[in-house]
Amino acid sequence: MGGGGSEPAKRQFRDLSTVAPDADEHARDVLQQLVLRDVAKYNKLLQEK
Repeated sequence: MGGGGSEPAKRQFRDLSTVAPDADEHARDVLQQLVLRDVAKYNKLLQEK
């Protein structure tokens, strides 16, 4: 993959990125919080379109 890319595209990829849980974060409540956070983030981004 080459470098470059437009700044809006780079920003959108940053906005959509998630952090995978490490071995200590596989508890059900932690995973649920991550999912709920990401769903809220995606909903916000979709409403902006």
